[in-house]
Amino acid sequence: MIGSWMLFSLLITSAYGGILAAHLSRPSVAAPIDSMGEIVSSGLPWHIVLYGDEVGTVLSESEDPVERAFWRDKTPAPFEVFPVDEVGN
Repeated sequence: MIGSWMLFSLLITSAYGGILAAHLSRPSVAAPIDSMGEIVSSGLPWHIVLYGDEVGTVLSESEDPVERAFWRDKTPAPFEVFPVDEVGN
């Protein structure tokens, strides 16, 4: 009985130590995105909420190539204050 308990304790301690070492040795979160250029170059999927035509005009006619790329690579999402699915109606 005591031998079984010691074996169980050894296995749990080893597993916990291994998981803890793996968790502490590599970061689990990515670096934050701080600029529009990082959004465009990240390759991550992203959406833009269109409140009106002004945003499109400003970004599409911008002199900055990052802002033009931001507009060109967009996935538009409609602006809804209370989506029907979340309210339950």
